[in-house]
Amino acid sequence: MTGAQLPNERLETLIRDYCAAWSEPDADRRLEILHQVWSPDGIYTDPNGHVEGRPHLSAHIGKVLAESLPAGARIVPASHADAHHDEFRFAWKSVLPDGSVSLEGVDFGELDSHGHIRRIVGFFGALQPIGASPPGATDAA
Repeated sequence: MTGAQLPNERLETLIRDYCAAWSEPDADRRLEILHQVWSPDGIYTDPNGHVEGRPHLSAHIGKVLAESLPAGARIVPASHADAHHDEFRFAWKSVLPDGSVSLEGVDFGELDSHGHIRRIVGFFGALQPIGASPPGATDAA
């Protein structure tokens, strides 16, 4: 199946709305948002989970909101989308009510033939430059 090549403005709106789902505490409203942007059998993967389908993604988001993100945090795009063919990427951040950033990351995605998100693979934090210690590494002295 070939994905959709969306106009950039439409892709930006899709990403903004997808991020809004990650900020929505109400499960019914969150699922409503996902119906607009997420493929029915879409796949989501990040370091903390792997889910398939809108209801499972909505439940995963609800769990993250309840257990991992600080109260009042909003997930917002932190970059414009970069896209080619049916693939895209964008940076996002978790913004606290005081405007500070609690978490940031990059998502890589794929669109289905209807212009919905078919797959997201998410990464947390910034990439480590060459020469820096990889995450979790300790100096052996």
